[in-house]
Amino acid sequence: MSKTAIQSPIETKIDVLVAEWKTKYDLPDFHTQHIREELSQDLQAALMAPKRLQKRKIKAIEREVETTEYFLEGTLGQGAFGSVYKGRYRKRESGGGESPPHLQDGEYVAIKVIDLEEKEGDMTAINQEIMALVQGKACQQLTTYYASRVYGTKLWIIMEYVSGGSVRQLVKTRKKEGKRGIGEKNIAIVVREVLLGLVYLAVDSKFHRDIKAANILVTKRGDVKLADFGATRQLSETQKRSKTFIGTPHWMAPETLMDDGYDSKADIWSLGITCIEMAHGEPPWAKVPALQLVTRIVMTAAPTLGKGDWSKDFQVFISHCLQKDPKLRPTLNQLLTTGFCQNAGPRVIFNPDTDDDTESKKKKELSAISKPLAEWTINEVTEWCETHEQSELLKREFQELPGQDLCALTKQDIVDRLMKGGADKKIATDIFMDLQRLKSPEKKSSDKTSSDEKS
Repeated sequence: MSKTAIQSPIETKIDVLVAEWKTKYDLPDFHTQHIREELSQDLQAALMAPKRLQKRKIKAIEREVETTEYFLEGTLGQGAFGSVYKGRYRKRESGGGESPPHLQDGEYVAIKVIDLEEKEGDMTAINQEIMALVQGKACQQLTTYYASRVYGTKLWIIMEYVSGGSVRQLVKTRKKEGKRGIGEKNIAIVVREVLLGLVYLAVDSKFHRDIKAANILVTKRGDVKLADFGATRQLSETQKRSKTFIGTPHWMAPETLMDDGYDSKADIWSLGITCIEMAHGEPPWAKVPALQLVTRIVMTAAPTLGKGDWSKDFQVFISHCLQKDPKLRPTLNQLLTTGFCQNAGPRVIFNPDTDDDTESKKKKELSAISKPLAEWTINEVTEWCETHEQSELLKREFQELPGQDLCALTKQDIVDRLMKGGADKKIATDIFMDLQRLKSPEKKSSDKTSSDEKS
């Protein structure tokens, strides 16, 4: 018979305190468990202090819980230098600190938590990650940085939450369905967007150094975001090549494993390896032991796309990326001009089956919700707009409008309302156009016929 561990009186008191805070501040279960673990030592010290100090110390700890703006709701994964969590932002009713721009109350965020004591020697790299996110104008191909907070010895980096998950997760999902890779059309979209993100970084002489499918995220709308800048490096005018060994071995360029130094051309090699990963489900030499892997990358011929019904453009693109000599690899901008990138579609398709299947799904969707917008309930509008990650915003902006008023809204009305709530103009316009398409497909079809007749 197993023995039940007997809890100490202090541990019991800590449980009681945390349970009270959970109720008082409406803390999510995951966040409650997190602070129970994180604050355990501080609470023990407070409860063992003299009685005249005990209440004051506990109150100070509670104040930290009370003023928290970001609440953890689950684990997303492990990034460079820290764990990444899914969290939610709650606007504080009182207290210091300004709300991050374009971040709405209740909106999901991604939170990287870094232990500053454990990573004391890596502070330069951590600072590089934050600077890579903060500096310059916003880039739609990079995850958005919102804020940083320090709680005790932990640094929280608050970033955009990308709900579609990583490309690596998409690859795994396809594998479970008995399919291989995410399809060439999707690969082309991912590649083009990653290249645009790398071009943005290159303006400040930065390069990523850890390109792989796990570090490429996709929104529910199919937009691509490059993430995890813990390995990003900025080269000064006097230091044109880095000699730091960093990255994930299977995706690392030959020159990064040697003593010659490397530059942004290393990211191009990693992108080529990532293409093979997206096509076949895993990178080359996936099952080769680490000690043999370095020799394979440096000494053997560059990997190729291998068997499959791949286009000539795709094969040529990979051969350009996987040149063993970095000097022979094209620049980022040259790769963007290749036929493979030029012919890429606008967004990733989550179920890249045949074109006929996709068209059939579109017709089915249009048929199901072709009733006038006036007949939609706010819940129907909100549910559809989940794919645009704007459901809370839409609900807040339109829930007070009766059905007939919804029908009367113009494009500018909807765009203005969405922008007022925090959406940028492009997202607001996209949502309006999709709502228009879905509410009256017959009109759209007749408009096209009329246009064809005029031309």
